[in-house]
Amino acid sequence: MATAVDPSNTRLGWIGTGVMGRSMCAHLINAGYTLTVFTRTPSKAQELISMGAHWVDTPKAVASQSDVVFSIVGYPSDVRQVILDSNSGALSGLRDRGARNAALSIFAGGEESIVQRLNPLFNLLGKVYYMGAPGKGQFTKLGNQVVIASSMVGLCEGLIYAHKAGLDLNHFVDAISTGAAGSKSLDLYGSRILNRDLEPGFYVNHFVKDLGICLRECQNMGLALPGLALAQQLYLSLKAHGEGDLGTQALILALERINNLSLQSEASAIGKP
Repeated sequence: MATAVDPSNTRLGWIGTGVMGRSMCAHLINAGYTLTVFTRTPSKAQELISMGAHWVDTPKAVASQSDVVFSIVGYPSDVRQVILDSNSGALSGLRDRGARNAALSIFAGGEESIVQRLNPLFNLLGKVYYMGAPGKGQFTKLGNQVVIASSMVGLCEGLIYAHKAGLDLNHFVDAISTGAAGSKSLDLYGSRILNRDLEPGFYVNHFVKDLGICLRECQNMGLALPGLALAQQLYLSLKAHGEGDLGTQALILALERINNLSLQSEASAIGKP
């Protein structure tokens, strides 16, 4: 019977300490695990190092000092480099081959017994859903992005319409939030859009990458998803305007440009008598 995973017998490695990775690592450190981390920009790991993490200079070094290795990097080319590179990749260093509120939905694919064994780690980061054989977790993530993309388009279009109709946007958001138009996107991003808080929880650049992968998979499957294609074009327009490092809620900027208007005047009035 496999030994249960806990801080006394399991050393963790983490590759990529960006917006999401940093918070996820912190949860594991706070739970008592020893972490070895790698990030291409060492300064991004300083907060974790101050909490007790050990920084190394290659993914291979992470793997050689760890029993379980997580990676959370931006693009497919990054994944290939940090995992598969023959000189510095994590795969060549593995010894055991066997986001802020810790409320992530984790989509897992692979051998179910391995996923179950790692549940103590996943549970520190959110709720894990076992989706099936290898690759099924990735397909679930892509489907998740398809839903988010169309939801964000609907949210931003609704705000643009309400603004043009002369409605108070704060009151509008409150009014629709408990009805059929209520959504996680509305809860997370409605007030942030109105307050012009476009800081990333998930980068536009990474979302464009994900939606591009979704569209390629749709082509392979013979699927037509016009909402997905529209969202991809709108997000690409943000990249074209140099807004790729903003959060996905920055989609409002693209809709404002199309309609030659701005919600900024509404946002500046928030809190005024």
